[in-house]
Amino acid sequence: MKKAFETPWPDGHEELTVLALPDLDRDAAPGTGTPLARLVDRVRTFVRPIDGLSPVPDAALHLTIQPVNHLLFDAPPVGDDTVEILVKELMGLCGAWSAFSLMMGSPVIGRGGITLDSHPPEPFNLFVHEVREAIRHVCGPDSIGYDTRPGHMALVCATRDLDTDDFASALRHVQPSHADMLVRTIVLARVRQNPPAACYELDVVDRFELQDPRHLRST
Repeated sequence: MKKAFETPWPDGHEELTVLALPDLDRDAAPGTGTPLARLVDRVRTFVRPIDGLSPVPDAALHLTIQPVNHLLFDAPPVGDDTVEILVKELMGLCGAWSAFSLMMGSPVIGRGGITLDSHPPEPFNLFVHEVREAIRHVCGPDSIGYDTRPGHMALVCATRDLDTDDFASALRHVQPSHADMLVRTIVLARVRQNPPAACYELDVVDRFELQDPRHLRST
C-alpha cells in the first residue's frame, strides 16, 4: 500500500464535484446509527492499532459521482455564473430520480487505503452517466475526462507506505462486511486535499435530495 496523496494537488487547488453523502444517523444513541455507520466503525476499530492508517472522518465520507476538470490544474476555476447554471441542471436531474440503495462492501485494500466498493452497477452507473452529461452540457466535453466508476467510498487512507501482508487476511474477519447505503443526498461541493489529515475536505455549494424511494423511477 502506498502513501495516499503521494502526489498532492497544487496549493489552493479545488475541484467542483458532485458527491453522494451517506446517512450515518449519528444523532441516535451511542453505538447505534445506520448499518453503514456500524460497518465504518468496525473498520475503524480494525485499523486503530495499525500505524500508518488514518480513518476518514464522518464529515469527509462520500461516494464520488463526478468531478469537474479533474486534475486539469491549468484550467480556470469554474465561474459563479456557470456554477449557478450547473446547480439548476442538477436540481432538475435529481428531481426526476428516486432514491436507490447500494450494497457497500466488503472492505477492499487498495493502492492508498481501504475502500468499500458499491454493488450492483445499476442504477448507479446510469445516475453517474446523467450527471456526467449535465456537466458536459454546462462545462464542456473536456470537463468530464475522468470517470469515477465503479463506485467506491474511501474509509481509510495510508499516511505512509505499508506492507499489507500482516493485516490483509485479518480484514476479512470484519463482519458483517456489507451494508446498504441509500443514495438520497447529493451535493455539489468544492473539494480540496488535506494531505496531513490524509483525507479530502468538502465545502458544499448546494444540496439536492432524490425523491422518496417509494415512488420508484422506471429505468
